[in-house]
Amino acid sequence: MTLHEQIGQLFMLGFDGTSVSPEWAELQARYKPGGMILFARNL
Repeated sequence: MTLHEQIGQLFMLGFDGTSVSPEWAELQARYKPGGMILFARNL
């Protein structure tokens, strides 16, 4: 696991809306966060 991936594991992210934007998907693929929070507003 690279240093960027290890650091990414420390973050838990959320997003607004019901779908992920291409930019957000790129960030997720690049940094591989430790988790994602989904709320009722995301479903």
